[in-house]
Amino acid sequence: MKLTAFEPLVTQRKTGSIIVFAGEDLVQVDRAFALARKELLPEGTEDFSCDVLHADNAAVTANEIILAAETMPFMGGFRLVLVRHAEDLAAEDMERLAAYAADLAAAPRPDMLLMLWFRELDKRSKFYKVVAGARVLVDVSFGEITDLAAVARARHGKTLEREAEALLKELVGTDSIAARNELDKVCEYAGARQNVTAADVLEVCIDTATRNEWEVADMLLEGNLSRALEVLADMRRAGAEPVYEETIVATGITRMALARAAARDGSLPRRSFEFRLDRGYGRAERVMRRLKAMPERAAASALRAVMYLEVLSRATKLPVDMLNDTVCAIACRREPERP
Repeated sequence: MKLTAFEPLVTQRKTGSIIVFAGEDLVQVDRAFALARKELLPEGTEDFSCDVLHADNAAVTANEIILAAETMPFMGGFRLVLVRHAEDLAAEDMERLAAYAADLAAAPRPDMLLMLWFRELDKRSKFYKVVAGARVLVDVSFGEITDLAAVARARHGKTLEREAEALLKELVGTDSIAARNELDKVCEYAGARQNVTAADVLEVCIDTATRNEWEVADMLLEGNLSRALEVLADMRRAGAEPVYEETIVATGITRMALARAAARDGSLPRRSFEFRLDRGYGRAERVMRRLKAMPERAAASALRAVMYLEVLSRATKLPVDMLNDTVCAIACRREPERP
């Protein structure tokens, strides 16, 4: 059974007395549990007739689960129990639950629903055969994601902006589990906002060091010396090591060279996100014009400065941060160098 088939059963109160979720997607399980809590429990009884047990706690056994399920509902209402991480139950507990599941499937109770979530469920087990045969098994496994924006709409009711989607794809590759995990985090971070932006992804899914690298790279590419130096200054105030600052400057300039090559061969519009260029409308086009106009000697001078930065820092009395600022100034230079 798919989750979409389970939800109408809840609203029609036709779930039976046991439902088993199998798969990695806990978000969908929690959503199903919230729906059951809303639809099945009389208003005002939610805190008295609802239990959540965590089977990854050794104290949770089959007997405790059954006792929670068999407890009489408050004020003659309805009883709802959710068991998380049921895959951690001992073998003897699974045998006991298999027998209990068979009893509930054969003679459902009209005033109780037991929901169990297994991240993984052994298809060779007696328990699996019982719940699969009783048609109470709900598949919540992660499938392949081909459209992150569609998943954001379906799971969270959010609009995933194009730049944010491209960045998430870059981060997670083809890993569907990682994609959903990162998507869940960034949608939760967006809160009440409808749109999820690339800035949200950078803030939630990427560590500060990488954000610094990408921002410096952006500023160098755009010739924005002032902002590039501000980022470096922020890093210094935060206690960044000079050698790390040097690495970030080198990263930005290296990406500049790659982006310039893409501008020359015409692939920059298609590959612009690789170089952190398209966070705003028309930005990629503006940067492409900037890169095409940048002289070769400016890039060569910047790269030479990076190569010899460590030597320069030892051979002169100038501090490393001043040398890094000089490298940024060379990289951001807009006018062609004179011989």
